Formats: sequence, C-alpha cells, structure tokens
Amino acid sequence: MQCPSCKAENAAGERQCRTCGGRLPRKRRDSSVANEAAINPWIHSSNRLALMAYRCSLLALIPFFGLVFGPLAVVLGLLGRRSERRQPSDRGAGQAMAAIVLGVATLLTNWTGLFFILHGLS
Repeated sequence: MQCPSCKAENAAGERQCRTCGGRLPRKRRDSSVANEAAINPWIHSSNRLALMAYRCSLLALIPFFGLVFGPLAVVLGLLGRRSERRQPSDRGAGQAMAAIVLGVATLLTNWTGLFFILHGLS
C-alpha cells in the first residue's frame, strides 16, 4: 500500500506509514456484505430464496402458523435448492434443506393437530 503523503510503500493492513508516520487509507468492504453480516453474523448466504424459506420454517414453528408457513417454507426451500444447483455461487443448501425438513414437520404436526381438534369437537 502506498502512502498518500510520501509515496513510500507499506505492508498491506498497516495503519500508519513506516516512513513519515502519516495515516494510510483503509480498503473498504462491500457494503451489502457488511450490512448482511451486521444483521445476522451466523448466516452468510447469497441465496435469498433459501434464507426466506428458512425464516418461514422458523415462523411455522408457531402453532397454527405452520398451516401457512409450512408449505411456503417447503416450496421456497425447493426453489432455493434449485437456484443453488443452477448457480453454485449461490450458497444456501443448508438453509434450504433445513427449511424443507422443518416445513414438512410443522405442516404435518399442525394439520394433524387441527384434525384432532376438529374431530374432538364433533
């Protein structure tokens, strides 16, 4: 990295110039990656469908929300897997598979619970 004041070469990552002591400019990160990491530091994925499917599957864990969000998570998870297969740079297979599994499980348990509630009322 070159010092803007004295034009001396410095090692990458240095904060001050070794020759003149002047401040060195920092390299900026991509703002979209930085914002995504700031929002959720544990999930790094560029596959939006897989992330939406994962979030829907978590919402499906709430009783009776699973009737709507369970199938939605399965469909979005399948679309996320297809997107990841077509473009390997779109990571997110783990989120898509988790969404499919959780979506099916919550779908089955919610519909079974609704069946037994309605069956018990009649």
